[in-house]
Amino acid sequence: MKRFYRQCFYLSWLIAFGLLLLSQRAALGLTAQLTVDSEQFRVGESVQMSIAVDGATTATRPSIDPPDGLSLQYLGPSTQVQIVNGKYTASVTYAYMLSAVKAGQYTLGPFRLSAGGKRITTNAITLEVSASGANPAPGSQGDDAGASQADDDGQLFLELEPAKKSSYLGERIPVTIRLYIRDVRVDDLAYPVLNQPEVTVSKFAKPLQKKVTRHGLTYQVLEFTSSITPVKTGSFSLGPATLDAVVRVKSRSRDPFFDDFFDDDYEKQAIQIKSKKSVFTVQSLPGNQPADFSGGIGRFQLKVDAAPTQCLQGDPITIRLRVSGAGNLDAIAPPVLAGKAGLKVYDPQRKAPAPSSGGDSVLFEQVLIPTDPRLREIGPFTFRYFDPVTGRYQQLKSTTIPVSVKDNPNFRAVPQSSALSGNQPVLGKDLIYIKTAPGKLQRQGTGIERQPWFWGLQLLPLLGLSGAVVFRRYRDGLQSDTPQARTLRARREAERNLKQAGKLLETGQTEQLLELLCATLRQWIGAQFNLPAAGITGSVAQILQAQNVAPETADRIREFFDRYDFFRFTGAPLSTEDARQLLDLARRITGDLTAGAGSGDHQQPLKKVIR
Repeated sequence: MKRFYRQCFYLSWLIAFGLLLLSQRAALGLTAQLTVDSEQFRVGESVQMSIAVDGATTATRPSIDPPDGLSLQYLGPSTQVQIVNGKYTASVTYAYMLSAVKAGQYTLGPFRLSAGGKRITTNAITLEVSASGANPAPGSQGDDAGASQADDDGQLFLELEPAKKSSYLGERIPVTIRLYIRDVRVDDLAYPVLNQPEVTVSKFAKPLQKKVTRHGLTYQVLEFTSSITPVKTGSFSLGPATLDAVVRVKSRSRDPFFDDFFDDDYEKQAIQIKSKKSVFTVQSLPGNQPADFSGGIGRFQLKVDAAPTQCLQGDPITIRLRVSGAGNLDAIAPPVLAGKAGLKVYDPQRKAPAPSSGGDSVLFEQVLIPTDPRLREIGPFTFRYFDPVTGRYQQLKSTTIPVSVKDNPNFRAVPQSSALSGNQPVLGKDLIYIKTAPGKLQRQGTGIERQPWFWGLQLLPLLGLSGAVVFRRYRDGLQSDTPQARTLRARREAERNLKQAGKLLETGQTEQLLELLCATLRQWIGAQFNLPAAGITGSVAQILQAQNVAPETADRIREFFDRYDFFRFTGAPLSTEDARQLLDLARRITGDLTAGAGSGDHQQPLKKVIR
């Protein structure tokens, strides 16, 4: 008995010592991070703010005094502890709800708090709060919303918000389209469409997801950003923007038992969501346009460099002209060289494509050849553009580039072409003389009609016609609506899709791979068992078992669709390893159904389609 107590005593000390080491190890890496759901929002909206402390399970909650114009509500803490492969991690997060009552720019942090006997400091963030009435809200203007459009307090509505309501012709205007979702399940969401003849629309960027509170209601928001460029002057209605989506609506129950068993009490319904319109005004550029106007509208910067700056006479010098800023970079002309004396100038070439939206840069390269060893500088380069903020034409002028050109005794200017000197003899072509007598005639070989190969060639049209007839019957059989033809088409399509899925896995495009595998199995199973492909889910496994499909194959089908639903609707990230497992599972399912290994006698072997 004493030995047992002694062992318990030693074990207790060992556990306490291990916990002490873990706590000291965790305290060595204490960090605090301040984050918000979105750094840009409007008055009346709310975003969630979090302070996460990594390396500790307890910490003193910081005392936060929000700046004037912001209100803060504490939501509570959350703690997370993990021990994976002997590695201990711990964190505690304090959640707040942040609301704005006045527009402006605010800075939060840094905040100080204590954890593990140490004082740690968070980072600082900057918030941009715009006025609630600065841009048109849904429901402000327009009347052709359609039956699928909800009001701005509904469960699903779309908001179109240009950066400003008036612009100049050719000016690039940022535009934001927000989809507000509340208590609605949305599937198969498409990108917004803005069909407007008065403007051109750039490609939409990947949407930003965030959560906001609007009029006391919490929404999940998808924010799509793009830009528009007016191509016509005058006032017109901008919008509506449309977005196609598939929502799940509760269907009328026919049998509560089977609805609960198959989870089939919801049905999918395709809808189109429309935003409201807003009045947009476009005016022409001022008439005093300079002769060297580049066509740029916005605000830009110019950077010029050259390489090499020391060379021999006749050696090329490459000038790099980089124009950056916010504006229509895809439509600008290159900067202009002011002085060209002592230089042979080639036309500048665009090397970097301009961005489709937003501010970035575009690069031009121009080759210059110094022909005068007395050349000491190159430039300046000028770039004229129109500033829509000031309403005036502006000029950017670079500094001159100092160069050193050494005399090259082997350099010679290109001489004038000797063909243009006029001292070369003119060469003509004589006419062939007229033949007055036929001369001696003789046979030039045997006629082709006497050759065996000639008659062999006559069989080629017949063979071609026979092959065309066989091919036509084969194609007609493939395009027919027989079960064998549908199965064969689905099988070929599945083989192509699985090869494409392998390529997507290699490039890391896991989301596209997941959707491609789901569509492939739905088409394959639908064609094989004469089922509608769009409605196939994991519950189809029970239907297949009733058609003598082997239980292990049905279990694989159920497993695939269950894992698909998990990644599709929970938003969990799909790792490369999970994607590889799903691809292997899909290959196994198609292999079983193709070879008949997963079935009893429900499949007929795929014979010839031609009858």
